[in-house]
Amino acid sequence: GYIVFVPFILCVAFLITMSFMFAAIFKKTWLALTVNYATLAVLYVLGLISVLFGGVIEDILNWFSPFRRFDYVIFDLLDLSSVLFYLSFGALFAFVGIMMIRKGGVSFKASAKRKIATIATACVLFAVLVVNAGASCLPKSLTQLDISPYGTYEISDASLDFLKDLDEDITIYVIDPSNDAKLDAFIKHYAEQSDRITIEEIDSSSDAAFMKKYNIPDTISKHSMVIESQKRWKFVDSSACFFYYYGGTSQFVKKGFMSVDEYWQRGAYYTEQFSLAQQANAEESVLSAIYETVESLAKDSVECINPEAALTPAIEYVTRKYIPTVYLVSNHGEDGTAANPLDLSKLTKIPEDAGLIIIDDPDKDYSTKEIELLRKYVNGSGRLLVMTDKNISKLKNLSSFMKDFGLSASDGVLTVEGSSDIDAIPNNDLSFVGGLGIDKMALSNASLIEIKEKKGYVTVPLLTLDSDEDGKLSEDEQDHMAVCVTKNDVPKLIWFTAADCFGAKITDEMSDDEKVEYVKALYLRNSAAEWMKVTFSSNLLDQIKAPVAYSVSIIEISSGVSVFVGFVFGGIIPIALIGLPLLRKYIRKKRSAAALIKQ
Repeated sequence: GYIVFVPFILCVAFLITMSFMFAAIFKKTWLALTVNYATLAVLYVLGLISVLFGGVIEDILNWFSPFRRFDYVIFDLLDLSSVLFYLSFGALFAFVGIMMIRKGGVSFKASAKRKIATIATACVLFAVLVVNAGASCLPKSLTQLDISPYGTYEISDASLDFLKDLDEDITIYVIDPSNDAKLDAFIKHYAEQSDRITIEEIDSSSDAAFMKKYNIPDTISKHSMVIESQKRWKFVDSSACFFYYYGGTSQFVKKGFMSVDEYWQRGAYYTEQFSLAQQANAEESVLSAIYETVESLAKDSVECINPEAALTPAIEYVTRKYIPTVYLVSNHGEDGTAANPLDLSKLTKIPEDAGLIIIDDPDKDYSTKEIELLRKYVNGSGRLLVMTDKNISKLKNLSSFMKDFGLSASDGVLTVEGSSDIDAIPNNDLSFVGGLGIDKMALSNASLIEIKEKKGYVTVPLLTLDSDEDGKLSEDEQDHMAVCVTKNDVPKLIWFTAADCFGAKITDEMSDDEKVEYVKALYLRNSAAEWMKVTFSSNLLDQIKAPVAYSVSIIEISSGVSVFVGFVFGGIIPIALIGLPLLRKYIRKKRSAAALIKQ
């Protein structure tokens, strides 16, 4: 926090020496004051209007403005190029001022010595400009020091090693990068870690083609990004760079980091719960507990920043050789549609990016060649979600394939007391099933699956007939309508024999109970698919540092010190700026008087 004062004091010194120089150059006091304050106004306005131009012009205007060079320290960065700027130009102004006082000010009828002094001053000015321009061209990672207490701009070793080994070009498109200077500084610092990364700034209001190409809505947050490689691209909302640390003691929320979206969703949830509890005339103790959570979320949460957690996984995603994809087998009368249909008859091998293949109720069998493709796929790293109806026997090759896992099903519909609607209970031991909160569901046209354990495979029932009135399964229960086969604790195959349930549509003619049963079945199938497929996951996310506090450091001072500081900056310094020309005038009068006496 104390380092914040360093560029501030240097900036003040810069202004004082500039005023001193103008006082020394011009013989007329009013002219020195006018030029001095006009220059200050111009430098200040340059920093204000620079944001109107953006890009290179904004950087050039900010380079000349000493006030904008002070911005970095507000965001926990000590910019060494700005320190050099203040020191070098301050020294230059002092040098020129001293030279002018010694030589009696500006004179167009200069002697040879004065001309030499003028040339020397010009050379020094040129050297100062070159040195400062060179310092500004250096990477920000070399010239900007992280002075935050928790290492806001520190990048984990895992990310640094990953960026060092990048072998393809990456472009980071930053959309409307004027919202957060701290985030902007981090992104630039991050990009400088690899010469493969370039940054391009996008104005969403003027570049409609870009927004349309990447299907980006107008309502996105400023400073959102598109990360693109030659393979693919990924959109990163700026909210993914920020987190909240919740330190409350409420029983409802665990301590830890959560994203901005999670923070607001959590706050909205408990606020809504409080309102509902009030409407229900809940007891005071219940209202107090909920209100405690709402209040603590607001008071005990610290905003944190960690853009690395968004940037590194995004670059890892766009550079990955392939991203796991879900395919739906086609051209065998299958139900359903998918964005990635897979015609096995036209393939010599399954695509490398196949994370999951779905077979959805085919009405004609697969060839031996197609089955062999599936067999090689599953024996490798592949996963299958299979749904069939009551006529499984007509799919002889598929039935034979299922026997590889010790599974078989007979034709016909299992009936219970004359009904083909079977009450089945799920296996809540599996995380994706238990998370649905389904106690029981009715399956239409379901066939029984017979299980014979195969070496190397473990079969886990998903849906089993509820044959007991109390809803509990007996140990020897064997009436299964859906099973999961695992190998080395990895899911390889899920088989539903009630595909008709998933092919149904919700209609107005259906009863409410029927609609509920359809939704249950649909959720179960989708959850099984999500659980089965191999999705992209970052290998580096666990090695990235935790988010750090976003707020800047604060130094508390006493009221006495505060008054003194106010007196110095509000009184002494302005008086000094005005007094320097008067002092110069006084010195010149004394010299003139001394010269007259001498004569």
